[in-house]
Amino acid sequence: MSKLASTLKDEITRLGRKEARRLALPLKRRITTLERLVRDQRVAMKQLARQAAAVPRAAAASSGAPPGQAADSRELDAVSIKRERERLGMTQRDLGKRIGVTHVAVYLWESGRSKPQGRNRKVLQKVLGLRAPRPEPARAAMKPGPKPGRKPAPMPKGPTPLERALAAQAARRRERG
Repeated sequence: MSKLASTLKDEITRLGRKEARRLALPLKRRITTLERLVRDQRVAMKQLARQAAAVPRAAAASSGAPPGQAADSRELDAVSIKRERERLGMTQRDLGKRIGVTHVAVYLWESGRSKPQGRNRKVLQKVLGLRAPRPEPARAAMKPGPKPGRKPAPMPKGPTPLERALAAQAARRRERG
C-alpha cells in the first residue's frame, strides 16, 4: 500500500507542476511584453525631455532674442505652427501627443481650417515658443459678444493624456517599491 501511496503522491506532484507551468507561461509572456513597453516609454520620455529642453534654446536662436523673451517674438498662426514644428523635427502626431490632441487637430491648425483654443492654445504656445497674434482693432471691434442668456462652455480641467500616463507609471513604480 505504501508503494501505491508514493506513486499517487508523485503523480499528483507532477500534475500540479505541469498545471502551474501551464498557468504561469502566459503571465510570463505578458510580463515580458509589459517590461518592453515600460522600457520603450522610458526611451520616449528621455527623447521628449531632450526636445523640451531644446525648445527654449532653439526659439531663442531662431528669433535672436534672449531665452526668456523667445516666446514673445513670434505669433501663433497656421504658418508659424507648421514652421516651428518642422524646425523642432516633430511630426504632427508627435506634436499632438505632446499637447494632448490628435494629429488631425494639428493638421487643421496648420492648414488654417481651425485655431487652437483654451488649454491647447496655451500648451502649444509653450511647446513651440510662440505667442498669440494681436487682434487688429477693426476685427476686434466687429467680434460679436456671447449670446445673451448663454454661458460659455467650461474649459476642460485636469492633466493631459501624457501627464496621466506618466502619473500611472510613477504609481506602478512606487508599488513595486
